[in-house]
Amino acid sequence: MGAPAEPLIFSFDVVCPYACLALFEVEALAARLGLPLVVEPVLLGGLFRAQSAPDQPAAGWSVAKARHGALDVTRQAHVRGQAWRLAPGHPRRSVEAMRLVIAAAPGQRLPLARALALAYHGEGQDLADRAVLAPIGAAFGVDIAQIDVAEVKDELRANTERAAAAGAFGVPTLRHGERLWWGVDRFEAAAQAIGGLAPAPLPARPGHRRRLTVVFDLASPFAHIGLSVAQGIAEKHGVELVLWPVLLGALFRSIGTPDVPLFAMAEAKRAWTGRDLFEQAAQRGVPLQFSSHFPVRTVLPQRVLLDRPDLAVAMSAAVWSEDQDLGDPAALAAWLRARGEEAEALLAAAEAPEVKARLRDSNTRAEEAGVFGVPAWIVDDGPPIWGVDRLPLVERVLAGLELGPVDSFAEGGPRP
Repeated sequence: MGAPAEPLIFSFDVVCPYACLALFEVEALAARLGLPLVVEPVLLGGLFRAQSAPDQPAAGWSVAKARHGALDVTRQAHVRGQAWRLAPGHPRRSVEAMRLVIAAAPGQRLPLARALALAYHGEGQDLADRAVLAPIGAAFGVDIAQIDVAEVKDELRANTERAAAAGAFGVPTLRHGERLWWGVDRFEAAAQAIGGLAPAPLPARPGHRRRLTVVFDLASPFAHIGLSVAQGIAEKHGVELVLWPVLLGALFRSIGTPDVPLFAMAEAKRAWTGRDLFEQAAQRGVPLQFSSHFPVRTVLPQRVLLDRPDLAVAMSAAVWSEDQDLGDPAALAAWLRARGEEAEALLAAAEAPEVKARLRDSNTRAEEAGVFGVPAWIVDDGPPIWGVDRLPLVERVLAGLELGPVDSFAEGGPRP
């Protein structure tokens, strides 16, 4: 008789809208993988405190990022067939609600958690109010008085500490052995990594859209992955590909984001982000070697790319696959000459005041369009969709599928 399968451990707090989505998918994922599922209710604030992170990380986001975050939740709910938006006054206290989940019989924890999540996110109910919790708990055989039992409090605390020790810094989190995935959008990545299960192909319906714009800076390894696959996606959907260079550091300074967000992350999140970067590159078949020159200086290359966007993919590969320092003018000149380009003319043009002004203007227009990071994807003149991990949403839009009633792709938006 073989050894029992390593379980799939699911950590969640109902206050998180992405955890709400995950609550309705995790059982199916475990079944697809043929793995036992361990449900691990945790306290999100406790995970934050374990990482010395703010209790409300979103409070430090730029206006554009906060707006995009709210829209992303709505989009993710819509494509999963769930019609709700962020609860008014979100985030609210969830410790009583999570104790209620702990107090439930093991087989009732997920159903109770779903009911709590929908009461909060779907109806805007206050889960810190015992009068709200009592009837929800009663429907699953849980007396509200159980949330004051010492063993219940201790189990929630122990779950949170165990998850944090394993590297969890947010929810929803999946763990399998030593591997960890954060976010409902990483469920397919977990399925591929654990069981070799490929996601269902996304539809292609050429003619529904006209243009895919990629806002990028060679400074970002995630933008490198996006640039590497953008042409194939544009061809699949029969749209024009437009590359929009910006200077990421200047954009960050303008909107109040740390110059190098990776350095500002909690240690566990930074470690996970590094692993996730390479996983995403591997899943998309993009060669990646983290630059030894990070943070990469890209002012000069980005100016060159204003007039020569055709060099962007190769230039990005030189930075993120070959570890070349193209922020060094001599190295950039040598790279250009090796490709048969008139390096001196291109670099001289890039130093012209009007070209410098164009890059500043490019940043201004990107910020006005709601861009706060790269890669950002703009379909026709619609709102930006941020991140290489949001390509499934981008492809839905390219195929003419809706992302939800709040989405509108009106003409007249900013263009590169």
